[in-house]
Amino acid sequence: MKFKLAKPNSSNRETSYLLLGILYISFCYLLVNYTTYVSFLGMLAFGGTLGFGVIFLLIPHFARAKKISERTMRSITPTLVVISELPAFVTMFFDLRYNAFVYLLLVPYFPMFLAALIPILGIYFVGKNLKGEIKKRPYLLQAVLIIFISIVTFIAVNEILGQIGWPGTDEMAFDLYAAQLFYQGVNPYLASMLHTLLFYKLEPSTFVNGSCVCKLGYPPLSFLPLVVMPALGIASLQPIVYLMVLFTVFAAYIVYRKSNNNSATLAILFAFFLFTFITRPGGAMKYLAVSVFLFLAYLERKRTYVQGAFLGLAAATHQLAWVAIPFFYILALNERGKEQAFRVVLASVGVFLLLSAYFIVQSPQGFVSGLLYYSVHEIQSQGPTLIGPLFQLGLQTSSVYLYSSIVMLLFYACAIALFYLYPDSLKPMLAVAPWAIFFLSPVNESGYFLPFIPLLLAIEYADRKMVRDRVKDKGHIMLAAFLFVITSLILLVLLLIFGR
Repeated sequence: MKFKLAKPNSSNRETSYLLLGILYISFCYLLVNYTTYVSFLGMLAFGGTLGFGVIFLLIPHFARAKKISERTMRSITPTLVVISELPAFVTMFFDLRYNAFVYLLLVPYFPMFLAALIPILGIYFVGKNLKGEIKKRPYLLQAVLIIFISIVTFIAVNEILGQIGWPGTDEMAFDLYAAQLFYQGVNPYLASMLHTLLFYKLEPSTFVNGSCVCKLGYPPLSFLPLVVMPALGIASLQPIVYLMVLFTVFAAYIVYRKSNNNSATLAILFAFFLFTFITRPGGAMKYLAVSVFLFLAYLERKRTYVQGAFLGLAAATHQLAWVAIPFFYILALNERGKEQAFRVVLASVGVFLLLSAYFIVQSPQGFVSGLLYYSVHEIQSQGPTLIGPLFQLGLQTSSVYLYSSIVMLLFYACAIALFYLYPDSLKPMLAVAPWAIFFLSPVNESGYFLPFIPLLLAIEYADRKMVRDRVKDKGHIMLAAFLFVITSLILLVLLLIFGR
């Protein structure tokens, strides 16, 4: 890869802010996944924790761009950190059911801590001791290193998951069953997934009307790499966990190597591994789509068709990448102009259609309905979301989902417009906006956030090509934020009045 990450000129304080942001946002997912909020005060605390997490993520970028002076950084750091602890304090002591949280801390936390330590120590010591050899024979030694660390980590993670009786996820089962059907010559987009849920004894996700989520709803590359498993007679879900470990170790290793073995990235990557393993590693294809393909698309953005190919691979792997890809198109437009941006779009669409051609030809309607399956149906609310409390107010479910859809589209439109106007000042939005939008959705999970951490590190530690903002006046940012908040509040009032 010719586009290398350079030595970051950030201070330890800026790296600490980035780490705090990841910890706070991950904490939000853990709170909602393992506890129950019982009051309005708890939801305010959750929103405060989320808000400070996003602020912490953005501070290093503005500090490097000299939007925040070193003197200001020194003065606000103690106060900001102390104030940010208040929401977590309120939530911990007033609004949690302790049994689940104690279980979370005592059972998986310490073993997962050790499991997350394995790849970090492996990447650090091998990268330090074999630096010269890796330069001489980079691909062979790096591949061996990544695979070796992945296997050791997988053994540890698999043992821990076995001890706590983790059965797997419906997404993992759907991907494997779809691979089996494809291997047998059956179009998985036309088949029911109920059989595999019964086979693995998994609790199915449900729609609001109570019906089962029993249809494949992911792009073809989510299951095509798994075809080798039914070919070898493998029916276990554990190899999918191995793939998740492999993808995350690969992304972490590339970040570390391209940062010239900068140890500042290791602390952040450790948090990345830790929360990935704590929140039950199930979404392997999310990490392939975002932590690998989108991550490489950012690193290779000087090579137009290579970047477009990676974007097409990401789009053909998981819909999570779809939310981020328009930001890549805008970045290509701002960095290289219309002609090069068009080539990126053309390459990405071409790769996606090439990988999907077989299923499109077989059944266009079945393929399209499968990809839009989760978008057009109302799935039961779950995970950390700012929309969740509205379901407790006696409002019609359809009205809440409509409100959520409008607010999400409004947020997305504002993010796209601002990223177009301020490609340099708001560059972290490339990795922040695609997952932040899901906090306005009724359904959210840690797998929407964690895969973007390697991309965020690439943005923060990259040898950036300078891109000038199209507009110097930053008033448009405040105006967009003000309009978004006001419009959302007006719609919320209308929902409370007419949505019952």
